[in-house]
Amino acid sequence: QQGRVKEALRAYKKALNDDPDSADIHRKMGRAHFDDGEYDKAVSELKKVLDMEGDDPKTLAMLGRSYAAKRDWGKSMEAYERALEMDEEDARIRVEFANALLKLNYSKRAVKEMKLATELAPNKAEAWVGLGTMNFRQGKLADAEANFNKAVELAPDYPDSYVGLAQIYGARKDSASQIKNLKKALAIDSKNAEAHMELGLALYTEKKGRDAIKRLQRALDLDPDLAKAAYYLGFAYFNQRQEGNALEAFEQAASIDPDYAEAHYQLGQIYEKQGKKDQAIAAYQAAVKAKSDYTDAVLALKKIAPDAS
Repeated sequence: QQGRVKEALRAYKKALNDDPDSADIHRKMGRAHFDDGEYDKAVSELKKVLDMEGDDPKTLAMLGRSYAAKRDWGKSMEAYERALEMDEEDARIRVEFANALLKLNYSKRAVKEMKLATELAPNKAEAWVGLGTMNFRQGKLADAEANFNKAVELAPDYPDSYVGLAQIYGARKDSASQIKNLKKALAIDSKNAEAHMELGLALYTEKKGRDAIKRLQRALDLDPDLAKAAYYLGFAYFNQRQEGNALEAFEQAASIDPDYAEAHYQLGQIYEKQGKKDQAIAAYQAAVKAKSDYTDAVLALKKIAPDAS
């Protein structure tokens, strides 16, 4: 598929040489760049389309997805909001809008939007999974379980439903049911990065370090942007006494998500253990910057550098 995307991009570039003012070609270029993982270029092309034609819900939604892929949740939210002003009944856009709101910690509004999505598209499994995920994050396990089961009922071959159920069972310390559901998800989609990551976390909890490493690394191979997978891969390596690999994994997590305070803190712990004081201080400072009330990081920073801010 990657080869086809590259071929399409070459064709679109050639077409633009003949017709540089074609909004349709710029739109196709934007989608192709998105599929190619070139999110900055996707944003650039899609903004050109909007400049040429004005607001259009499908183009705005694609712009929202491109910003989301860049983890620019503020601009992603704005694009989705503009799209919904033009087409308030598009359940998919509303689901993605709710996810952007959640990333920005607008939890109540995110749940409200996701509930509306299930009302607009009651037969859409994706909306029920989204609502289940939000209820899970708020600790409403029974509601989340009902949402995920509804998604299974609607679409038995939608793997994310089983990943959600696995998270419920994990929270309940039912590892057998957790792993069973993750295996169901992977039987449907063997390249589901989220399922590999969650299975890696389950195996890590079961103290099966080597198996956990394989699953977490597989998740990262499939989706290099899974900061959580890199973070727990660091722990799995550390528990296997592979400090060098642990350091690389925590660095990867912090690189993927610069606001991942816990990843910075673990880096600080390793650097401090290695006697690398300056690097430890920088890591602790990054942790505190990302989460000012992170007590462990604040105390570690005060201990190693009392005058540091």
